[in-house]
Amino acid sequence: MKNRLKNVVIFILVIALLGVLVACNDSNSNGNGSHGNGIYDKPYICDIAEEEVLEDGEISTIGQLAWLRNRVNEGERFSNKTFTLANDISLNGKEWIPIGVYTGTIKQMIEAFEPETELELPNYFAGEFDGNGKKITDFKITHRYTYAGFFGRNAGTIKDLTLEGVNVNIGVDHGKGGARQEFHQNENMVMVWAGGLTGQNYGTIDKCTVKGSVKVSVKNVGEHSFALAGGIVGVNWKHGIIKNSTSHINAEAISDMESASGSFGGGSYGKIESSRATGNAQSKAFSHAYAGGFIARNHGRVETCQAEGNATATTESLSGITQNFAFAGGLIAGSWANSTVENSRAFGKAEANASCDILGNIETLAGAYAYAGGIIGVLQGKIIKSDSFGTAIAVSTTLASAGGVVGQLETWKAEMLGTQIIDCEGGVSFTATAPFAYEGEMFGRHIIEYYI
Repeated sequence: MKNRLKNVVIFILVIALLGVLVACNDSNSNGNGSHGNGIYDKPYICDIAEEEVLEDGEISTIGQLAWLRNRVNEGERFSNKTFTLANDISLNGKEWIPIGVYTGTIKQMIEAFEPETELELPNYFAGEFDGNGKKITDFKITHRYTYAGFFGRNAGTIKDLTLEGVNVNIGVDHGKGGARQEFHQNENMVMVWAGGLTGQNYGTIDKCTVKGSVKVSVKNVGEHSFALAGGIVGVNWKHGIIKNSTSHINAEAISDMESASGSFGGGSYGKIESSRATGNAQSKAFSHAYAGGFIARNHGRVETCQAEGNATATTESLSGITQNFAFAGGLIAGSWANSTVENSRAFGKAEANASCDILGNIETLAGAYAYAGGIIGVLQGKIIKSDSFGTAIAVSTTLASAGGVVGQLETWKAEMLGTQIIDCEGGVSFTATAPFAYEGEMFGRHIIEYYI
């Protein structure tokens, strides 16, 4: 009996191994030259023939980039190891698998939350990637990952690197017959956070430039769907530092529940300084939409930064959703409690559009709410010595608030009592259109009490 069981196990393992070998040698396994089964968060490991990187850490070919990527996605972190780009490399429009594909569950990610505990989850890069002033060009990412970008998760240092011809375009649509369990590992949730350079940053990014587009769309999933798109980074985590970097990315996020887009980043809990974004940001959702010319959501510090593009946030009515919110800022859509923005500028148009079929009631927050600010859509922190040279437009079927500097100022709980606007100048124009409309050169509306 034991021998029979042993033989069965061996037979199953051999069949599984043969299946892997066939998949790795089938250049048309999914029609685009990359390999794998297409399941959300399962890395494709056979798309490019790898070439080993030697001890000196010099990278000069596509194959060596693939070698680094595959080792990281197998669990190696390369702490205290430096990789140097020796020359420009074109990926020739190939599908790229991020360096550091997250393979844990979304539930684990949410429960960890703090960087110290989340970094216990696989996989991420922890070494130094020195771009050496060179370029990596012409790649696309269309497969589904929780964190998508040239790097998926970075906890090391990325410096002096330019990415051009970036095409991140990730779509999840369960309305097309895909089973929900096929795409994620938490039964009720889909989250996609994408950036041109990295989906998630715990480390340091310095003197990097990204050009191209980043789009994330999560549709027909239900109430637990999140799409976040940024030019340099999807989310800059606590302790993450980004400096001296530039994004020429048009970012777009679409979701049933919550979407957030920024030409530079989707969200930041760390520090971003001396950086610039020139692209546009668009967000659409049925519940919460955030669009910032620089970043969508700020929980940390933004200093000496500049946004030159436009930001448009749109929410629409959907049966079963009694309230929705659109946030748009020339620089930042929402800067939350204990955050700081200093010595920064915004030049573009911030436009928030919110609509809801039900009768609005501002005492219960039923209805549609649009907030647009020349610099920040909604402020719960501090903004210091920052200026807007653009416009703010808020339009809603219930309430709209537009301000030259801030769309709405909020001080309705203890951690917001330090909220301040200090030595700032408002935009060229600001308009609010709604049954309840608020406008002002500094801010449109000041909330000191939250109804529910």
